[in-house]
Amino acid sequence: MPSHEEILAARDRMLTAHPALRFDSVHLASLEWDVDRVAAFLDRFPGANVDMAARLVHLEHQASKDPQKVRRFLIRYQDRVLYGSDDAYGPGDDKVQAVAEIHAGWVEDWRFLVTHKRMHSPTSRPPSTGCTCRARWSTRFTAATRSRCSRRLEVLRSFHARCNHSCTVAK
Repeated sequence: MPSHEEILAARDRMLTAHPALRFDSVHLASLEWDVDRVAAFLDRFPGANVDMAARLVHLEHQASKDPQKVRRFLIRYQDRVLYGSDDAYGPGDDKVQAVAEIHAGWVEDWRFLVTHKRMHSPTSRPPSTGCTCRARWSTRFTAATRSRCSRRLEVLRSFHARCNHSCTVAK
C-alpha cells in the first residue's frame, strides 16, 4: 500500500502534467493539519480548489493556536475553498433527528467561520475562537460555492441527459 506522501506526490504529478485541469481536492487537499501547506498547494496549482468536508476541526485546532493565520488563509483563498460536509443519513435513520443533527453541525461550522466567539469542539483541544470572516467574506464564500456547485450540477445533468439519450437510442 502506498504511503500518504506517495499518494499526494502521485496526485501532484498528475496535476503538473495537466496544468489546465480544473480539480477539486477534497478534505483540504489531504493537507488539513497545516494551512501553509494547503496554501502552497493552491499556489502551485492555480486550477485547483479545496473543500473543508470533515476537516473543519483541523482549522479549528489551528485557530486555537493562531486564529489570524487561519483567517488570512480563508480570506486569501475565499474563491477556492468550498464548504462541504460528510454528513449524511440513510434509510434506517430517523429523518427528522438526522436533519436536525446535520443542521446543528452546519450552524457550528458557520459560527466558526463568521464569528469571533470562543468555541470548543469535542474533537479539538484546546478551545478556539471563530475566524471572524464576517458577512462580506461569508457572502462571497457562499455565492462562490453555490456557483461552482450549480455549474457542476449543470454539467452532470447534461451528461446524464446524453447518457439517457444514448441508452434510449440503443434500445
